[in-house]
Order: sequence, then C-alpha cells, then structure tokens
Amino acid sequence: MIENDSIAYEKLMSIYLPNLQKKLLSGKYDRAKAVKLMEYYYTNYCVPRLVKEYQWNPKFNPAERMAFANHFLTYLEDEFLKPMERKNPSNLLNERKK
Repeated sequence: MIENDSIAYEKLMSIYLPNLQKKLLSGKYDRAKAVKLMEYYYTNYCVPRLVKEYQWNPKFNPAERMAFANHFLTYLEDEFLKPMERKNPSNLLNERKK
C-alpha cells in the first residue's frame, strides 16, 4: 500500500534516500543502521499516514516491521544505491598524490 502512495513515496525519496546516499558516498554506510532508519520511516511516517488516510492501523510485531524495513531498504539499494560507487576520502587523496 505504501508503494502506491505518492506522498509517502516522495517522503522516502526526498528525505531518506539522500541520507543513505551521503552515507554511502562517504564510506560510512552501515546496513544495520539503514534498516533501523527504514523501520523508523515505517513507524513514524507510514503508520500514522495509514491510520489517517485509510483508517487502517497495521499493528505489526517487531519481526514484521523488520521485514518491511528490509523490503524497502533492498528496493532502495537495488534501484538507487548499488549503481553508486563507494568512495573513501582517504583513497581519493592517495590517488591524487600519484
């Protein structure tokens, strides 16, 4: 349902994706923390939106919330993050010296 909600998708793309991209480019990307970020997105943005817009309150247990977070993180990684190359600033400096 969230995939078909343009406002929730826009929020995901405009706030959460750039955060993950910055971490990836700086070499500080941690998948465990990224999953927590997606879980936060679900709990604090998606659920209230589902309640308000659709009068549906999905009461997921922690395992189901983690599955949701993994699903969306995998989507973001496959579509947007994998094409990006990790760059480590120390490696860039070493390449410039040569």
